[in-house]
Amino acid sequence: MFKPRRVIVMWLDGISAMFVKSFNKNIDMPLTYLDKMYKQSHVKKYCYSYDGTRSVLYGLMTGQSYTETPVSRVDDPSKFVVNKFFTDDLKRLGYKTHYHTNFRGSTKSFLLHFDRVEHEKLVYDLKDSKLDKDFWGMNDEKTFVVFHSFMTHDRGGKPGHAITTDEYKYYIEKECNLMEKNLEFLKYDEDKDLLLIMSDHGLTLDATHIPQKGSMFSHIKQMFNPDRLNLWNYAGQEIKSRIFFMTKHKDIKPSIDEGVCSLQSAFDEFLKLLGINNYLTPTAQKYNQPNMALSLSVGMFPITPLKLMEKIMYNDRMYQFLYVKGKGSKREKWIAEPNLNKYEYYDFDTDEFEEYPIPMKYKNLPNKLKEFIEEYNATRIRDIKFLIEKVKSGKLTPL
Repeated sequence: MFKPRRVIVMWLDGISAMFVKSFNKNIDMPLTYLDKMYKQSHVKKYCYSYDGTRSVLYGLMTGQSYTETPVSRVDDPSKFVVNKFFTDDLKRLGYKTHYHTNFRGSTKSFLLHFDRVEHEKLVYDLKDSKLDKDFWGMNDEKTFVVFHSFMTHDRGGKPGHAITTDEYKYYIEKECNLMEKNLEFLKYDEDKDLLLIMSDHGLTLDATHIPQKGSMFSHIKQMFNPDRLNLWNYAGQEIKSRIFFMTKHKDIKPSIDEGVCSLQSAFDEFLKLLGINNYLTPTAQKYNQPNMALSLSVGMFPITPLKLMEKIMYNDRMYQFLYVKGKGSKREKWIAEPNLNKYEYYDFDTDEFEEYPIPMKYKNLPNKLKEFIEEYNATRIRDIKFLIEKVKSGKLTPL
C-alpha cells in the first residue's frame, strides 16, 4: 500500500495510443514528453477502453460494467443506479478530492462526488489557471487531483468537420509536451507523489462531421456520405479503443506490461496501490479478467435501414463490440456488429491497422464475447412508450 502525499491524474482526452511513438513505432510522430515518461513508468501497453468520455467516466467513477446501466451514455447520469463511487473510498483514506476539466457536459451528477470541482473553459496551460494553490494540493494535505484536458479532443478540426489526421498529430504533440509544463506548475515531486497519465479513447479521423443538431434528413445525408472513409473500414477500431495507462512512483519499477487489459481493470490495479480493494462490481470483474478486454465503439458500416432501426429501437448507439485477449503481438481480436437480431462477426489478424476482417459464425465467437453482447442487449431493449416520448420531445434522430 502506497501513502503518497498527492495523487496526480493527468487525463488527456481523445488521444489514441496508436499515435504515440512508444506505443506504435510505425506511426510518423516525433518523440514527446509522453515518450519520456513511458520509459520511467509502469506501462499498460495494450489497454482498451469504451468509446466516449461519459462512458469512461461512468465506469471509472463507479467500478460498474457498462452492462449495468439500462440507459444511454448520453442520458442524464443521475438516472444511473450506483451503489458507490471510488471517491468515497479516497475520502475514507483521508484524501481531499479535486477535479478540474475544461469540458462541460452531462457529467455533473458524477463530479459532485469530488470535494471540489472546477470548469475553466479552454484552460490547457495550468499557469493560466485562476484556481488557488489549495485546489491543486500544493500544501501538506493528502490530495487526489484530476486534470482532465480536452485540447486534442476539442481543438482539432474546423466547425462542421471532424479532425484530420494531420490536425490530430499536431494537437497530440502539443498537448503531450505541454504536460511537462503542467506538472512543473503542479510542483510534481517524483519522490512524494503518485502520478497517473491516461487517455480515454481515440477519435474518428478524416471524416465528414455529423452535426449534433439538424433535421433527420440532414443526419441521414451525412451518415451516407462516401467521404466518411475512416468509418467504412475497420482500421479505426484500434485507433478509437486503444489508449495509454502509465503509473509513476519512486517505489514502482519502470516496466512494460504487454498483457491485454481494460481501462477499468488498470484503474482497479491503480486504486489497490492506495489500499482500495473491491472497486469492481461482480459483473465488472467478470468482464475485466487478466489478459482480456471488452469494449464498445461507434461503427456498424455500411449503414442500412435495418441498422438505423436497430439504433433507434434497440441499442443506444451504433456500436461495434470489440473483444481482445492475449499479450503483445500475439493478441487476438474479434468484432461483432449487431443488426437488429442478426449479427455479423469478424476475426482479425493482430496487425495494428487491419482492414480485412474474416466473417465468422456466431457459434465460433468466444463465449465471453457472446455473454457480454447478450447481457448488454438485455439492458437496451426499447418499448413503444420510449419511442412516443422521443417523438414528442423532438429528440428522435438517428444519432
